[in-house]
Amino acid sequence: MSKFRNNNGQLLTMTLLLELSRDKDRALYSISREGVEGYPNLFQAYMEMEDFTEYEFATRFFESYQHWKRICKQDYFAPIISEWREELELKVKARNLKSLINKAESDSGVAKYLLGNSWVDKAQEKNKVPNLRGRPSKEEIKKHLTLITNENKQIDDDYERIKQSS
Repeated sequence: MSKFRNNNGQLLTMTLLLELSRDKDRALYSISREGVEGYPNLFQAYMEMEDFTEYEFATRFFESYQHWKRICKQDYFAPIISEWREELELKVKARNLKSLINKAESDSGVAKYLLGNSWVDKAQEKNKVPNLRGRPSKEEIKKHLTLITNENKQIDDDYERIKQSS
């Protein structure tokens, strides 16, 4: 019997992850950032492997890539893996940016790119805070009121037309 399957031959998912498992004896891995003694830490392995395809990671730690996909779709694990993916992307971007900054000292093209700040704008777009301004202006209120009034008039006209045709 495979360590990744139950007695009926079905693939195990959350049971394999210590923090999410009901059966701690069957758990193979820890997913906490700090790790748990005696269990391989999937978070650390994921970050170290830097495998954006997740294929090598999946085949190393699970029965197959399909098995890994099934685990990723689980309600409890989906937000966790989403966070890991985002962190891995930022980790690699930060390292590459540091490399670009070092290269900018000798390459004017790279320096111009960095000075253009387009890379900053793109990074900040993801972390944009919603515009939480105050009350709408009188002009905006008038426009919205006009739209509502026009819609109500159109509904009334449609109602009268339907009523007359009946």
